Amino acid sequence: MPKSAWAVWLVMAVLAAVSIPVSAQEPYLDDRSTATAVVRSYYNAIRLGQYSRAWSYRLRTDPSTDWHALNHAYENFRDGFGDHPSQITLLTGPEIEDVAVGTYRYGVPVAIDVPGEDGRREQFAGCFYLRLSSPSAQEGVPYQPMFIERTHMQRARGRLEQIIPAECDPG
Repeated sequence: MPKSAWAVWLVMAVLAAVSIPVSAQEPYLDDRSTATAVVRSYYNAIRLGQYSRAWSYRLRTDPSTDWHALNHAYENFRDGFGDHPSQITLLTGPEIEDVAVGTYRYGVPVAIDVPGEDGRREQFAGCFYLRLSSPSAQEGVPYQPMFIERTHMQRARGRLEQIIPAECDPG
């Protein structure tokens, strides 16, 4: 093999080796345009190990926020994901919207498949409930985007398509 061909091959091999981890990683997703998009963004952050971003989808503060307690709750949240968060599989169902004066509430059916501590896969299914104060009614800062208000998830067994709830009524 001529020296120039060898050099090209070497450069291509190095570039391919460097790009493997980048292309294998899930792309960053931060989308708060729909309730389902928020849930997907939440799990995207968890799978990428970006726990403070995941926490932000649930976070609401006000002047009376106890920052010490909030930090402690975040640490518990962060430490609860084990060694393989990138292996979480997510399935979402159709979201339901409930509109009241100045507030939008959403319910999103969710099923996840996660690696257990013993290496076996575990499934959970339930509902994510999200809220958005009407954007046109928010005049102060900081702006409060749609957020996960609460969740109700239970251990389940089976394929995600079989265990996901049919609907989640936010009302």
